[in-house]
Amino acid sequence: MVRRLTRTHRRLVLALAGAHVLALASGVGAGVLLSRDIPSVTHLDVFNLPQVTVLEDRDGAFLDSFGVQRRIPVPLSRMSPWYLKAVIAIEDPRFERHFGVDPIAVARAIVATARTMRFGVEGASTITMQLARDQFLHRRKTIWRKIQEAVLATQIEKHYSKQEILELYCNRIYLGHGRYGVEAASRFYFGKPARELTLPEAALLAGLAQRPEGLSPLRRPEAALERRNHVLRRMVIEGVIGEAEAREAAAAPLGVVERAPERPFAPYFIEEVRRWLLENYGEEGLYEEGLIVRTTLDRRLQRAAERAVAFGLDLYGRRHRLVPEGRPLPEGESPETYRDPAWSAGLQPDDIVPALVLEVDPKRQLARVRIADSEIELDRQAIAWTGERRIERVLAPGTLVPTRVIEVDGQGRPTRLELGSAPDADAALIAVDAATGEILALVGGRDFSVSEFDLAMQAHRQAGSAFKPFIYAAALERGLLPNQWIWDVPTAVVDRGSPVPYQPENYERDYEGLVTLRHSLEHSRNIPTLRLLDAIGYDPAIEMARRLGIATRMRAYPSLALGAFEVRLIDLVSAYAAFANGGVLVEPRMVNEVRHRAQQTLFKAEPRTREVLSPEIAGMMTSMLEGVVQRGTGRAARILRRPLAGKTGTTDDFTNAWFVGFSPSIAVGVWVGHASSNATLGRGETGARAALPIWIRFFELGLGPPEGDRPAEEFARPPGLMRVLVDARTGLRSAGRACGPSILEAFPRGGEPVATCTPATWRRFELPYPLQRFEIDEAGLLHAAPEELARVVAASGGRISVVPPGSAVRWRWPSSKGSVRQGAVGLAWDAGGWIRFVDAMTLAREELRLRALAREQALEEIRARIEADDLEDDERGKAPEELLPAELRDGLDGFPVEVLEANRTGRLRELPAPRAR
Repeated sequence: MVRRLTRTHRRLVLALAGAHVLALASGVGAGVLLSRDIPSVTHLDVFNLPQVTVLEDRDGAFLDSFGVQRRIPVPLSRMSPWYLKAVIAIEDPRFERHFGVDPIAVARAIVATARTMRFGVEGASTITMQLARDQFLHRRKTIWRKIQEAVLATQIEKHYSKQEILELYCNRIYLGHGRYGVEAASRFYFGKPARELTLPEAALLAGLAQRPEGLSPLRRPEAALERRNHVLRRMVIEGVIGEAEAREAAAAPLGVVERAPERPFAPYFIEEVRRWLLENYGEEGLYEEGLIVRTTLDRRLQRAAERAVAFGLDLYGRRHRLVPEGRPLPEGESPETYRDPAWSAGLQPDDIVPALVLEVDPKRQLARVRIADSEIELDRQAIAWTGERRIERVLAPGTLVPTRVIEVDGQGRPTRLELGSAPDADAALIAVDAATGEILALVGGRDFSVSEFDLAMQAHRQAGSAFKPFIYAAALERGLLPNQWIWDVPTAVVDRGSPVPYQPENYERDYEGLVTLRHSLEHSRNIPTLRLLDAIGYDPAIEMARRLGIATRMRAYPSLALGAFEVRLIDLVSAYAAFANGGVLVEPRMVNEVRHRAQQTLFKAEPRTREVLSPEIAGMMTSMLEGVVQRGTGRAARILRRPLAGKTGTTDDFTNAWFVGFSPSIAVGVWVGHASSNATLGRGETGARAALPIWIRFFELGLGPPEGDRPAEEFARPPGLMRVLVDARTGLRSAGRACGPSILEAFPRGGEPVATCTPATWRRFELPYPLQRFEIDEAGLLHAAPEELARVVAASGGRISVVPPGSAVRWRWPSSKGSVRQGAVGLAWDAGGWIRFVDAMTLAREELRLRALAREQALEEIRARIEADDLEDDERGKAPEELLPAELRDGLDGFPVEVLEANRTGRLRELPAPRAR
């Protein structure tokens, strides 16, 4: 019941009304007089509103957007008539009849103010006044702001038609969740353009303008429903719709699209593109100009990359028994309604996805977890890798834990799970189109929400053996061939730039003697690579790396052979892509095209290419790196059944693990390590173990089986190369069954091998490496000078012996894997050979004794220097044995090292070669 106003109240109302009218009239007059202080309204344009920059993937599908305001401007013709009618009915029923200010609404506001004694309790703003406020003014409710609104509104009405004003308003109004304008709001709430809005949908959006966040149908559906129905009632009152239409619309559900929590897609890639746009177009261009950016991202490969990294890191965590601690649900979430962002996509076996623990039954040793709408039981087998026998010690109800999908049904719903791990390592992956340089996929770290630092594009890490291909490419360019022999024996390099001799060892901690360049690269042998670098010189290797795009600082030291300098993953991948691309280096890029919102093309990418290798050198390198996958450290990738090439990389103390490789069209690199330190990954965490499984999983998910929709491609064979069947061990022309297994080797035309493998040559390669210095003749006899053989026998410590009276050499040679090889070979000695050998053995033993004394004396002096802290900077932190002079050093097996002086002459050192037969 409406209470009658007393005479006193009526007088007060009339007095206040008169004051308001007088104030408004005075304000308008003052506004006219002070119009110089009012901004110009002549440049309002719906398409000059701040607009978002839209990112598209390589196929034109929406990827992400940047902007101060998420807005998609559209003309009135592309808005639903229902929406326009609803907006006018609820916001400004006399819109078509007033001059920008509605006197009736003003009077109504005055009465409400008098009744409540509070200013602004009821609005009097027209659509034009709201437009003026949003464009030019602050939102604080003051009389002066109302005066300014009125002045601006009358000016806007003078310069623009009602249709233009309505169009500006509908594109500018804020409708919640960061969406401005009806088009952006319609797409967000209903997943459709504004022209398709139905009556109830239009009424809902029209009602949001009052309090966009407080009336959000996603957060407060009851309040949104009440507001929508209020709009419908106003439309009936204004004669826009009938009672029956209103009842039917009011009975409709809200109809908003169910939005799962958004999971960032390709966040590192998107951030790299944002930085590029900011650098090239500035903040205003990026956030307000409405750029349309076609990126290079391949959505399928990006999904594969993210899944592969999660899979590989989970394997790492399992190996190290890094058991996860369940994390609580986000604040305000309940177990019954929680939906994780990772649950929105269909799952595949080996996916890593969080699961919500619903129940743990200690008696039955079972746990029940939920992923989306699927509930799955976990038993003790699902946690077996943790080493924990009691399931309640690992899982707790109400927490989220990582799980690994083992089986799914036909709809991609999980049916069997295992507990996932909590890896503390990081990983990065990048995939590049070898021919165009387009970056197709990028994962810059384990979790963008934890660290935005991009380990693929920004981090510099030691390259390790992933650098070796550049040394071999430089060697091929200097005229060496893949079947060139080189020594794999204990070696120390003396360099005038360092007081400490450089003495690396092979990862396998053994020595193979004579090996080919191909064998050395395929099996990532450190010592032959060091000797190859020394043979060709340091500058050619550095110059080769520079040509291939490695821009980081490289020093001409022996440690260059093992990649003892830092490099970015993107640079390694780009360099390897040049091998696949016939020697042409293509600058990597992430953006193909930038268009203005008016469809004007601002940027269109063209591949920036440079020929850095001849097709023949690139072809030979590709062939050698194919061997890494077929027979070497990357042989696990044979499971992919595709032509692939690549190289593992591991650094000292297992701090960095790499695998970089390529198919004929895509180059992909993976790095695994710790983002914030050089902590070890753990013993045995090589590139083959830590990085290669991620690389393989990427190809499995991204390309599928070779008989699928992305069939296997063959590497191009340059016409300047020919393929010759050679013995895999010796690199000589194949002689069928006379030697070992054969392979096809790539040679420049005219550079194919002349010598053919013989049983004698093949037998020489099978000897213990100290005996390979001597040749075997066609009769199978070893040609060794007695004096030289005596030094070998003396140093062997009983592993090698001569059968009296000099008829043969016997050996029992332990391998690094614990087995023992034994055998014998006849000696090509005359009658005096045995006597000379016996005499030489006496001298050889004395030489060893004197050398051992000198070695011990040197160690005592070194220990004294360490005690006195009398060391050069390069000597600090090293064991006494590491500071011995080169001539007193031994290999791991006790044989003295061969000392090389660093080759800085620029001339190619002589290397071992077979005799032509």
